[in-house]
Amino acid sequence: MFTNKRGVSPLIATVLIIGFTVALAAIIFTWGQSFVRETTQQTADSTEQSLTCSRVNFEVNIKCPTGLLAGQTQLESIQINNLGNNVIKSAKLRAYFKDGTVQIGDLDDIDIASFNINTYSSSSIPALPQVIRNPDIDKLEVIPTLVTESGNKVTCPESIRTKTVTCT
Repeated sequence: MFTNKRGVSPLIATVLIIGFTVALAAIIFTWGQSFVRETTQQTADSTEQSLTCSRVNFEVNIKCPTGLLAGQTQLESIQINNLGNNVIKSAKLRAYFKDGTVQIGDLDDIDIASFNINTYSSSSIPALPQVIRNPDIDKLEVIPTLVTESGNKVTCPESIRTKTVTCT
């Protein structure tokens, strides 16, 4: 009944196996190239961000208005002194209050050049009045944002500067 059955010749089977192997190798090679390229780019970006943030050096000073009542800690202005070589492009402010609440404000496009001091009052920065006019402010944190050499903005949370508010 099945006496005339023929299989695939060994030559054709070998050619098919080699063809499948070459096609599979090409697919894996293409995927591997793009994987290595993406990983290398991500590592380079991460390294550039870390290096940029490691070079930031600044200090924060606060000024209290005169004539405050005992126990009040309202701020008149915030002074940021850029001691490093990078321009501080912007900053986030985190204000901690005596009742445990936290407010966040932005100092956008402040562009503090290297070795410059900029002072910000509630009249010069719209985000500040809600933060610094509160008489119960206890602590202020400033988180800088810099620009990397490739032009990307990077916020540096490891470079937070904290200032405890003590107006007397």
